[in-house]
Amino acid sequence: MRWKHILITVTIPIILFLGGCFEEDTLVPVQEYKGENYKVAELPAFKSTIEKSGEIAEENKGKVIAAVKKYYLTEFKTKVKVHNLVKASNGVVAYTESVGKPHFYSSVRVPIDTKTNKVKTDKIIAEDYQIESAINSGLYVMAYEEVFARLDVLFEEIAQHYPIVGLNMEVVRNTYGYNYQTPYYYLKVHEDSLAEAYVENPDINKEEVRALIEMEEFDSENNVAVVIYLHMEEPDVEPDENIYDDIHERIEQAKGIPAGRYRLKLYNNQISQFYATGDDSDSINKTGGNPIIKK
Repeated sequence: MRWKHILITVTIPIILFLGGCFEEDTLVPVQEYKGENYKVAELPAFKSTIEKSGEIAEENKGKVIAAVKKYYLTEFKTKVKVHNLVKASNGVVAYTESVGKPHFYSSVRVPIDTKTNKVKTDKIIAEDYQIESAINSGLYVMAYEEVFARLDVLFEEIAQHYPIVGLNMEVVRNTYGYNYQTPYYYLKVHEDSLAEAYVENPDINKEEVRALIEMEEFDSENNVAVVIYLHMEEPDVEPDENIYDDIHERIEQAKGIPAGRYRLKLYNNQISQFYATGDDSDSINKTGGNPIIKK
């Protein structure tokens, strides 16, 4: 096994960190949003199949959920909860959370033939390397849970000290949950075959995962990214540059938190009720090409 020593450029999921510009009536306060009305981005031409797929999926909900759970167990030796089914063109997207450790969020698409009203439970589709990436992040946190516990404490302290908030965890569970994720950040770990080791031995423990990582001299600085997304607590308040700079400095000065590249974005209080993203036109991000490096 060889680790890939390359610079991470965080682009997936793009909607998570880049956000977008939305019509005013699609935006709601981030504290109130739990994933209602969430949509999978599709072309307007597919609208008719999207609605039809939603109807068929609802009629076969138990069957769809059972098939998704079987898929994860068969392909990745992982038990999952299915939190939400979102209608899509000729299919439905199932948003999932692993049971136990490694802990991660992911999603798969279950195809639906809208002409025959059949759910193709044997044709489940996962985005290329998405689930493996999610497993990687969960295993990495499992191996170094002490330093990630310090990172979580840091963000809890930041949330108490500044008028900022993270996401409701219902949003993470029901919409774009991705990799190891908390209300304040998600984790991206780039490597070749850590997930493969887990699939070969689902009972692998934290000591074995850490030994595997350290044996390969894994370059955390270049292969681990912590993507942070924060929102202003109060409505009708623009992202505060002084607050952003203070939080940026606190992360830079923090001791004992995970090594890696940190990217920080601060949004206003609003989030799109359709796409669960912050308003990119009213945000601050000084780490796009200049991430915070923790060694």
